[in-house]
This record gives sequence, C-alpha cells and structure tokens, in this order.
Amino acid sequence: MKISFTGSEPDELYIKLPGLTNSQPNAEYGWWDAKKPADFAPGQWPGSANASDGCLSSKSGSTYNLTFGSASSAGSNDNIIMIRIGLNEGRTITDIKIDF
Repeated sequence: MKISFTGSEPDELYIKLPGLTNSQPNAEYGWWDAKKPADFAPGQWPGSANASDGCLSSKSGSTYNLTFGSASSAGSNDNIIMIRIGLNEGRTITDIKIDF
C-alpha cells in the first residue's frame, strides 16, 4: 500500500485493518504506526520479530510505502483499511493519493 501527500506531511500517520490488527499486542488498539519502520520480513505476521508497531517499508519524499507482511485487508472486517492522520496547528494537506 502506498500513500502520497501534497502539502504538509502528516505529523502522525496510523493504519488499522479492523478485526485483523485489533489483537496485535504491539499495536495499541490495532493501529500501526506508518511512520515507523516495519520490523518483520515480507510474509511474516506484523510485529513478529520485535515489539515494534511500525509498518513503514520505505519513504520517498512525501510518499509512504507500507507493508503488513502476510496480513491483508481481505482478512479484515469487510475489507476495510482505516487511515488516521494527525496534523499540528498551521499544517495542511491539499491532496492524498492511495495506491494498492
């Protein structure tokens, strides 16, 4: 999954796959930190290597490439992916592009 921003980059960026990531002990309330590097190899379950809650695979400019290892939105409730963005005062996002 890839998320690109135009304008300010988010100060916080979290991803959740409802019903799938809720039970992960590393991700508080099932939210994975999309600004932290993932700690697992492709094909592994998220967070299985260490106690990290990150899902960032790589970043280029304001584009975030995210990974969930062997997890997929197909396993979440109704194929839902939730995205939570936090911005500090005075910052704005004018466009968001999401690619799967």
